[in-house]
Amino acid sequence: MECPLAMVLLQVLMLLALLSGATAASAAATVQPTGVGVLHPAGDGKISAAPEAYHQLVGSASAEDATTTAEIKSKNARMLARRNSGALIGRYTKKLKIAVPEKQGFKVFVNATTQKVTGYCIDVFEAAVKKLSDDLDYEFDIYAGSYDELVHNVSSGIFDAAVGDITITAERAVYVDFTMPYTESGVSLLVLSENDNSTIEWVFLKPLTTELWLATVGGFFFTALVVWMIERPKNLEYQGSSSRQCSTALYFSFSTLTSSHGQIVRSPLSKIVVVIWCFVVLVIVQSYTASLSSMLTAKRLRPSVTDLDQLLANGDYIGYQSGSFVHSVLTKKGFAEKRFRSYTKKVEYAEALRKGSKNGGVSAIVDEIPYITSFLSDPQYQNEFQMVNRIYRTPGFGFVSF
Repeated sequence: MECPLAMVLLQVLMLLALLSGATAASAAATVQPTGVGVLHPAGDGKISAAPEAYHQLVGSASAEDATTTAEIKSKNARMLARRNSGALIGRYTKKLKIAVPEKQGFKVFVNATTQKVTGYCIDVFEAAVKKLSDDLDYEFDIYAGSYDELVHNVSSGIFDAAVGDITITAERAVYVDFTMPYTESGVSLLVLSENDNSTIEWVFLKPLTTELWLATVGGFFFTALVVWMIERPKNLEYQGSSSRQCSTALYFSFSTLTSSHGQIVRSPLSKIVVVIWCFVVLVIVQSYTASLSSMLTAKRLRPSVTDLDQLLANGDYIGYQSGSFVHSVLTKKGFAEKRFRSYTKKVEYAEALRKGSKNGGVSAIVDEIPYITSFLSDPQYQNEFQMVNRIYRTPGFGFVSF
């Protein structure tokens, strides 16, 4: 009897143990969060339990708790919607320190003073800021240094961002992030225009080359000879003394320029020759007229320098804007450091180009196209200087962040 009783007690104990385990598992399943997680407002990227799940953990479900849960859910929904639309959130509430380059020239792009910061680049930045749904708290900090140093200061955390005429380059993009470019750019040559002071008396001879002039005159004589040989046997106009025959043939040939020839050609073969020659004369006259008109009406200005290879071969001095990345571009092209001269203002550009490389100036200024365009837009410079040949392409100006 004792053995069966012991077996029954053992089975009862095992059953109780199984029921106890099932109860614990059910309790554990009950306390797991059931709500949808949301991002922390701090923006650290972690997922937290939804507010209603917290109340299930506590085990209370009062009316006050339900109201609080609804408010929190509403705030979380608004925060997620703003995040998805690109709006700023709590982590950007600090005042941003934005660097602005200090410029001595070309202040139409950036004009930074202790009282105010203005310019085209600043206008673009402020217009972009106004598109944000939240107010961006920032202050401008004027930086007096090179653009490369400015970019490195942003990457090191000294500044939160940089705004200005900062060119996007591959070297700078290694350390910082750039916005999309807001202006087209590139590097080109600014050179002095040489005026063609040749006298206008003999300009009517320039539309045609010497060889073409000789060929045209020879064509008139040849046509006169051919027509005379064909018409002389049967046409009385081409008969008579030698001088009369020669003058008649030459007059007929040269009169085809104005279609005023009065002599009549009777032979069909002569007519074919005349038609062909009249077509040739028509082409020559139209080409001559167009070329002469262009010479008399167009600006007779030509650039003193056309490319960098010419400057490099001549060993000329070359200028660039102080602090620009153009210095490194010219170095890579093979120019010696001693051949560089840096400038900052428009008037310095003009004076250096007027002096020339042999008189303490430069033969050309290498700069970015927006600056050269700004220089040439000035009425006092646009007829004296010109831009030639884009030698380097860049994405354009952009704002810097890290």
